[in-house]
Amino acid sequence: MKKLTLLLSILFCCLLDVNAQEISPNTSDPSLTKRKALGPEAIVKDSSGMVYPYIAWTKLMASGEYMLKSTGPRTDSTVYFLVKRSRREKDASMARIPKPEESKQFVSGTSFSPFKEKDMNGEKLDLRKMPGKVLVLNFWFIGCPPCRAEIPELTEMANKYKNNPDVVFIAVALDESYDLKDFLKDHPLSYHVIDNGRYIAQRYGVHLYPTNVVIDRDSKVAYSSEGGHRNNIYWMEKTIDAALASAQKTTAAQ
Repeated sequence: MKKLTLLLSILFCCLLDVNAQEISPNTSDPSLTKRKALGPEAIVKDSSGMVYPYIAWTKLMASGEYMLKSTGPRTDSTVYFLVKRSRREKDASMARIPKPEESKQFVSGTSFSPFKEKDMNGEKLDLRKMPGKVLVLNFWFIGCPPCRAEIPELTEMANKYKNNPDVVFIAVALDESYDLKDFLKDHPLSYHVIDNGRYIAQRYGVHLYPTNVVIDRDSKVAYSSEGGHRNNIYWMEKTIDAALASAQKTTAAQ
């Protein structure tokens, strides 16, 4: 039932975002009701004239990378162009969506209790010896569709900070190493991946997946979320950048 609820939630967010592309949140548009019903009957093309099937353009819309432009009056248009967003447009779109509800296991402002473990490559990860680091945690497992769906974006985010030694990305997977090795060949995740991490998840009371957490330099929870959310990466990056900026201000003041 939980998996079905998450799946329906993702689908709802996907369709809701489609309707929001053309309509400003500060504009009263009489076509809003009709646009909410935008579905398989809509004709969606790219600049070359290629027509996208419903499942393809909704997937692209769900990524937040694209928006729809109407080719006619909003009140009766059924033909739309698929347009790639600029970074500013994407961030603005993500900011309009309600911030994901935080995990009850990781409440903002509370202290984080560190753990010690090795990743799949044998590298020792002692979080107690990482003072002043921003820690980004992901609890997941292979059989979780929302977990798999966010891996490309998690990897892109981790790669963005790969040259910053003050940010450490750790993925706690429930699966055994041999299953993870096969899976990660086709779905690379640029995190330190800990295999067979069920006991770590249980330690923190994690029971919804994926669960993502950002710990600031003071070992306090700065952000957390459960389940798949379209704007999760936006808020994670925003939180990471704020944590790094805050530390820089503190250093400058000293």
